Amino acid sequence: MILVNIRLLSELPLALALSRRLHARGETLAFCAETDDPVTTARIDTAVADFNARSINMAAKVRAVEAKGNAPSWAGRMSSSARAWLPDRRSADDRALDESPRGKAFLIALSYELVAAREVIAQIKPDLLVVFQDGVSANYALIKAARESGVPIVDCPYGSGTSRDFDDYLDEKAAEDNLHVTDGPFGERVQREYPHWVRHDKRGAVLMFPGEYILVRERLGLSLPLPWVIHGGAADLLAAESEVMYERYLEEGIAATKVKLTGTVYCDVMADRLSSSPEAMAAFAGARKIRSGSTSVLVSLPPSLHGIRSRFSEFETYEAGCEAIVQMFRSRPNVSAVVSLHPNASAEQRRFVENLDLPVSTDWVVPLIPTFDVFFTTFSSTIRWAIASGKPVLNYNMYSYNNHDYDTVEGVFTHRHLREVEATLDRLLDDREYAVVSTRQKADGARWGMMDGQNFERIYGAVSALRPSRPGEARR
Repeated sequence: MILVNIRLLSELPLALALSRRLHARGETLAFCAETDDPVTTARIDTAVADFNARSINMAAKVRAVEAKGNAPSWAGRMSSSARAWLPDRRSADDRALDESPRGKAFLIALSYELVAAREVIAQIKPDLLVVFQDGVSANYALIKAARESGVPIVDCPYGSGTSRDFDDYLDEKAAEDNLHVTDGPFGERVQREYPHWVRHDKRGAVLMFPGEYILVRERLGLSLPLPWVIHGGAADLLAAESEVMYERYLEEGIAATKVKLTGTVYCDVMADRLSSSPEAMAAFAGARKIRSGSTSVLVSLPPSLHGIRSRFSEFETYEAGCEAIVQMFRSRPNVSAVVSLHPNASAEQRRFVENLDLPVSTDWVVPLIPTFDVFFTTFSSTIRWAIASGKPVLNYNMYSYNNHDYDTVEGVFTHRHLREVEATLDRLLDDREYAVVSTRQKADGARWGMMDGQNFERIYGAVSALRPSRPGEARR
């Protein structure tokens, strides 16, 4: 039994693509989703129904555990299962933590998450846990419960990121006057006892979370080997998507024993799409446009980040920025553009974009990429797959992020101003110029993604080596 953990709606397409391949190999699957939103829950439940698999909602499971706790606190009553997660003896420092309002709240909340995760593992009895995040954004309660039960964990990354991304996060926290530092007894204790949670930069010694939260995590066994690394958790296998990502994972200090260069199902999905489209396959093979004299553009609009980064944008509103982007493509007669909305876009943003007078695709963006000539985006991790499929990228840094992941890729044109993007677009309208860029992009692409259609087989081989042998137990 393989348990697949889906934390975000944006992880769902990758989870489904991987699960279909696992199911085709006779694997029995179960799904654990994490959302309180009924619409999102319904979408996930509908999507996984084809697998005839058990589906558990972690948010609902936590609420059920909480309901049994009877208004818990350290001094008050707590369910025996929740109390079992806590140490019997407390130091003076732990008592001070328990008596602080935030410390007590974190202790209760995280204890319930641990109990719920433990119950999920006990009910499903998986012999493998698949996650798409393994770091500060992961469900570490579920990962801990799996490890305690001897269940191996494989991390198949859904997004791209490096420790440099935390620079923008800290900038945003500082601008909100909500930066966590090591001042005060709890911050000082973190710095003294758990220095791996401290980052030293231009702001001094900073923390990712409040000191009380970090201390509670450590107390409950929810530590991270590398908190300031995107995939710096405790998974047994990190399935590296490409040579580039493999090297980055090692550079950031992730143990070489857990990182395997397998490739990603993302690239298998694109390879499948190419094999079903002779026109797109010929363009990929020849590093040219799908139709000469015409330029097709896939426009991947981001969700609005004006709430936290409007001061970095050249447009006063998200809507004004989207209108300008769409107009840039509509004003060019030999350009055909289709908009792909981010899966996390709100219903309001979706309605707005649908009224901008460009076709909007509801299909998953990844298989669409190789069927267009140019990919327009705003620092989406899907840039990797455009590189792998030889597509030039117009990367509009709409919110002025400090991201340099693609600086060495000549076919990724990153601009802070839309007028600069327009100038590059006009260059790519020329078929000869396009062919030069696409040829260069395809050459770089071999290091960014493997397009041989065998990534799942490599992942499955690495996963099979992790799983315990169960003689006499046949898989469906």
